[in-house]
Amino acid sequence: MAQNVQLHYDFGRGMYDELGKTEDYYGRPQLTTTVEMFRPDSFGSTFFFIDLDYSSGVKGAYWEIAREFCFWQQSKMNWLSIHAEYNGGMNKSAGSYNDCWLAGATYSGHSKDFSKTWSLSMMYKLIRTKKIKVNRKRTEQNYILCEGDEIQLFIREEFFDSPEKDTSALFRIQPKIDILYEDENIMLLNKRPGVLVHEDDSAKENTLIMHIKAYLAQNGEYDPDKEQSFAPALCNRIDRNTGGIVIAAKNAEALRAMNERIKNNMITKSYLCLVHGVPTHQNATLTAYLRKNAADNMVEIRDKEFNGSKKIITVYKVVRVLKENRSLLEIDLITGRTHQIRAHMAHIGHSLVGDGKYGINRGERADGYKYQALYAYKLYFKKSAEKDILSYLENKTFEIDKGGIWFLKDVEK
Repeated sequence: MAQNVQLHYDFGRGMYDELGKTEDYYGRPQLTTTVEMFRPDSFGSTFFFIDLDYSSGVKGAYWEIAREFCFWQQSKMNWLSIHAEYNGGMNKSAGSYNDCWLAGATYSGHSKDFSKTWSLSMMYKLIRTKKIKVNRKRTEQNYILCEGDEIQLFIREEFFDSPEKDTSALFRIQPKIDILYEDENIMLLNKRPGVLVHEDDSAKENTLIMHIKAYLAQNGEYDPDKEQSFAPALCNRIDRNTGGIVIAAKNAEALRAMNERIKNNMITKSYLCLVHGVPTHQNATLTAYLRKNAADNMVEIRDKEFNGSKKIITVYKVVRVLKENRSLLEIDLITGRTHQIRAHMAHIGHSLVGDGKYGINRGERADGYKYQALYAYKLYFKKSAEKDILSYLENKTFEIDKGGIWFLKDVEK
């Protein structure tokens, strides 16, 4: 239920007084109070408001009460309601006025708590503002859809319920996570290629963080409804189409400690990747400068510093030279920038196999390389001079079984 009380002061009263001394204008009410209430129930919803005008006492009143009936809320027709409404009022000089009854059908949708609503008028507005497109083009309200038409909705989260805020979703989901290591403070997970770490417009519930929260909630380690409860959080991110180890913190102290270790380069991350060609050197430390272009989600790399760029350092070792002019590399990141490995290797002429962003992968997709052949397969925790809640992880290495890295199956052939 939602309700509010409002108080309005009429600054236009003096202007109306100057228009004449007739009853219609002179003595226009100076204050107005409004009381509103909206209440949903199992059969629909009720809305009413009452306005009271004051000028040396109550001068008039106006009210509206509206009821929507939807006895079929559990059916697929719950967007349709029967609407009935009464409007009326009275004042000292005219008595009752504007008695009006309205009835009809309402086409709308809403979330369970009515905090988000949907209607035909909203849909028309989204069409006008190009938030709804047909076949990737602006459409008109009177366009009749044809078989094969593709509809695109560019509607932000403020309309939809966010699964990350919908705690009931945590108990609907069947968690699908590959746990490499777990204790009372952290989890190390093997994120598969194609899995998002956080929600975006293309995925809501099917994200790594949602499956982690569901796993912990269902095991009794996380209570999403508890006031000021810490929400499990990821400490590092991996691109959607890259696989590898992702760190999750179960409590606030572990999150702070892990973030501090990552910030101070106290964790070594090692990657395996397949590249085109054979690098000139068996081992090398590459240095360049990278600038991110957020508009097209790509980065630019040059050998010398340029405007807006940041220094990057990539260390690689050739593990094996393969047939078809490809090489298996192990890579350590000294700096961790967006798309650093993919862009840096392409910059030196050895783009990753399957990478369509910084290379050409049309033919490789037919061979099963629908993702870039890149995997964050190993973590090493360095020894820190300062003790914290995660000190027990120091000098430990965590590594994904190479048999679980999808592109290494071709390497072993």
